[in-house]
Amino acid sequence: EPTSIRERLRVVVLARLRCDRQTRDERVYPLLRANQVISELQPGPGSSDDQGPFFGEIMGAARLRERNIKHRELRSAVVDLFAQRQSRISTKVAQLKEEYLTLHERWMEHCARLDDEQKSGSSDEVAVPSGGRATRRSTAILGDAVRSDLEMEQIIASLGVEELTDPSYLAIRNVAKIPDMISVTQGSVQYLFDDTNNILDDPAEFYGASSRSDYWTEEEHNIFMKEFAAHPKQFGVI
Repeated sequence: EPTSIRERLRVVVLARLRCDRQTRDERVYPLLRANQVISELQPGPGSSDDQGPFFGEIMGAARLRERNIKHRELRSAVVDLFAQRQSRISTKVAQLKEEYLTLHERWMEHCARLDDEQKSGSSDEVAVPSGGRATRRSTAILGDAVRSDLEMEQIIASLGVEELTDPSYLAIRNVAKIPDMISVTQGSVQYLFDDTNNILDDPAEFYGASSRSDYWTEEEHNIFMKEFAAHPKQFGVI
């Protein structure tokens, strides 16, 4: 015997399904037909007669013919406009191609001239003997070769003078290191300035005595003056 309400309802439904001889179509069709009859008895909103003349005026033959004429006139103008635009684009592309070819030829000529200069410069170099003692000719060719300590000192001195006078060396030393810029995205800078200059807003308070106990008494001051007069600047004795 079922105990819960759900099981009891299930038993009732199964019993009705076994004993009910009416099919699903027989139950649904009368309700559907009744709803259709009700919908036919209540006519829906029809088209208003007031909109007829306005619709006819818009879609009339005269207005349609006028619009077609305007469209044909505008079509030729639009086609001409696009043709002119395409012609300008083609002309611009041709000019750019010609300019590129001209610049490319000039660049290739410049590269060839540099190659020729490099080849001619390398052929003019004189072979230097790798071994043996240094002669006058080899010394003249090799500027870095020295024959005495005096020449070595002269070369070192010239290098020092060159570093002090050569603009390239001076530029390397004086190059400014520019930090990255801070981007302000939300209307304010999210960074604080880190003061590393050790600035003092109140030097008197910073260097002054921190308490009254730092001051000398009158007796201590007199003793110091007597000892300083007896032993000037000898603070170890004082």
